[in-house]
Amino acid sequence: MDSAIPPSTIYHLPSKNGVTRMDVQAKRFLHVAAALLVLAIATACTKDNQGAVAPEVAAVNSKPVPIVIEEIIVGKAYSALGTPEPLTLEDDIHVVLKTNVSSKTGELEVKLFDIGNGKQVDIRNERITPDNAGATELIFKSNGGWAPGRYMLEIKIDGKLSSQRDFDVIVLPPSSPTKES
Repeated sequence: MDSAIPPSTIYHLPSKNGVTRMDVQAKRFLHVAAALLVLAIATACTKDNQGAVAPEVAAVNSKPVPIVIEEIIVGKAYSALGTPEPLTLEDDIHVVLKTNVSSKTGELEVKLFDIGNGKQVDIRNERITPDNAGATELIFKSNGGWAPGRYMLEIKIDGKLSSQRDFDVIVLPPSSPTKES
């Protein structure tokens, strides 16, 4: 009996740690093949024949983004909002609500409260659509003057409280008379 091992079976013999070269090469091949298969499936599932995103994937990616108030600006007039000036008793209150550009339509409700007496002074309702999203201006008319003090805006979107903002209406001190020479 010949105890020599034929050369064709050398790669099937275990090494010191029990792993053959063929096992290592087979594992590498399987990893590469699995990665290519996953890539091919992912590409096929997200694109149709012309390379466009499949409707199912587009629907998942285009869920309506909720409307979010990003900034509230309160001032005398929209054009003058860059430099805030104190609101006085006779000023109309201009409120600019900057919102995210949303694909959703929502009902905006803005209530104005006099914090001094706790009463609601006025209310404005506006419908926000994808066409008018970005900035919404609301004007609260003074109608004979505001009481001096602190006021609060309560902003709701679709009936849910979204934001609040306090501001002051002040009495301007009388201007000092100028001396005539």
